[in-house]
Amino acid sequence: MRGTATGSQRALALAPRLDAFADLMGYREERRPGLAALRVFVRHPFVSGRGLAAVARLPSIDVPLSDGPAGRLIRARLSRHLLRIPTGRLARATLALPDEATQYLRGRSRQAVRTNLHRARDLGLACSKIDAIDEQARLCGELLLDRGWGDRPLERLAREHGVRPGTGTHYAATGPAGRSCAVAVVLEDELTACLVWMMATPDHAAASAARYALSAHLIMDLAARHRRLLLVADPISSSSGVRYFQRRLGFELRNLRLVPISGTPIQHRQIREPPRDE
Repeated sequence: MRGTATGSQRALALAPRLDAFADLMGYREERRPGLAALRVFVRHPFVSGRGLAAVARLPSIDVPLSDGPAGRLIRARLSRHLLRIPTGRLARATLALPDEATQYLRGRSRQAVRTNLHRARDLGLACSKIDAIDEQARLCGELLLDRGWGDRPLERLAREHGVRPGTGTHYAATGPAGRSCAVAVVLEDELTACLVWMMATPDHAAASAARYALSAHLIMDLAARHRRLLLVADPISSSSGVRYFQRRLGFELRNLRLVPISGTPIQHRQIREPPRDE
């Protein structure tokens, strides 16, 4: 009798088709994304067809959201449509957070994360949650200027990504002199968090270690504060380098079902994946 595949195994088997499809999907940067997507489908019908079929076969996962401000913001990001297709809920990178924060770093699958944490410590990088709004503005602005964003980088950040100091949970990796090396911004609902923006220093010697260290820090912080699911706001058309990085962190592609949070106490609520295929 043929064995059953777990959701993780199924997503991994579909990864090559999804990667080929995602490499075509540059439409999210276009001014008229619907027409751009149609051009991709017409010019590359074989790869597009296989990619859409792979998306349809991905496992689904429940995303519990409250009716609070953060829940509404996350729901709005995940409710986007393209050509009447709910693209905001398809093939999203998701990470089920552990019950205990320290569990995240265990096992062979986290070797790359642990290695980069050692590199980050050797470079003198420190990661923390940033609560002060003026410090959020300083760290974001400093990083954006280093990346060549020119004048008024915070205004551009708000316009292009909907990210601004004082909104969401801000995390930063800083160097020995306190200079910004990486910044991440997360929207936090009761059980679900959504990573809406992350950027690292253009200094390639520190960039990789800073991204890994900051990602591990925010993942463990969210887990310690009883969040159960972390989503990435970027769609499947993210760059191949971003997709590789997400896999090393443990993210898996899932189609999303948005569900309201029940009245169950938060520590007992669970993120439900579908039953295995028979």
